[in-house]
Amino acid sequence: MKKRELTSTTRQLYGSLLKHHLEPVLGAVNLTEISPPLVRSWRADKLAGGTGPTTVAKAYVGQGGDSSAEPLQPAVAQGVPEGRDQGASFP
Repeated sequence: MKKRELTSTTRQLYGSLLKHHLEPVLGAVNLTEISPPLVRSWRADKLAGGTGPTTVAKAYVGQGGDSSAEPLQPAVAQGVPEGRDQGASFP
């Protein structure tokens, strides 16, 4: 995958999505253990809990909005900081 620079607005959006929508549920889960059924369950729970579909989609899709590219990869998998162990859980 080609590496690209993110604007400060995009970084802020990703940080907010991570803090409010991904970390509370997936924060203690190793990235290698995030499976399609777990992501589907997270997505269904967020929608059932009243989170808007656009917000869920932004947290859910890590391919710049292209849901056909990697439909089951939460955005967090795309935004692992350099040098961070992808098998590690979030702090």
